[in-house]
Amino acid sequence: MSSAPPPPSGHQPLPPIGPTGKSYIASLLADSSTWNQTQNDLDADLADLMFFYCYDFETGFRWLGQATHSSFSDLCIEVSAEPDTWGEHMKDLDRVVSTSIHERVTLQLLDSFAPEDLVPTELLLMQSLACVAATMDWSESTPHHPGMHIIAIRYVDMPQSHFHVLRLSQREVKHSGPMTDHEFVTFAENVVAEDKGANPNWFK
Repeated sequence: MSSAPPPPSGHQPLPPIGPTGKSYIASLLADSSTWNQTQNDLDADLADLMFFYCYDFETGFRWLGQATHSSFSDLCIEVSAEPDTWGEHMKDLDRVVSTSIHERVTLQLLDSFAPEDLVPTELLLMQSLACVAATMDWSESTPHHPGMHIIAIRYVDMPQSHFHVLRLSQREVKHSGPMTDHEFVTFAENVVAEDKGANPNWFK
């Protein structure tokens, strides 16, 4: 039986999923593709969902998760009460993205691999991504609402990666539900092209 190589240096054990994450994150159905989506919540109204995406520029790996608007609202209240932790949420997302990429590459080499093996880290990635989204500037002029899309694009760097976090309304996406893989990749590539001009130091 083959065995997976150790994780890259600097990766620490992942923290357990907190009560907030457990209360609002839909279970992720992790598969062997680079486009992992949450399972459909048959009890959730599609019109009440928000969609969360992450794209890693260096590898092209990408993720999609979903949460109800009401649960994200609760998360925003909790996160806004702890501004001292906001920087840690970004560090956690950076670390968990790296761990998820490592697991997707290495665990699938194992004879005993099952897609479910990826779920714990994928859940943590969704939790971290939602927490980062909760630290954005949400106000009466820029409120979050059902149907919104939150996109985080990562540019790997040391000691910490750069993230460009954006938000799109359902109107801008022009249809209900999540973006397709093609739509998301096209959007991410356009943002990357703009970032190369605006933030050349992110590209080394």
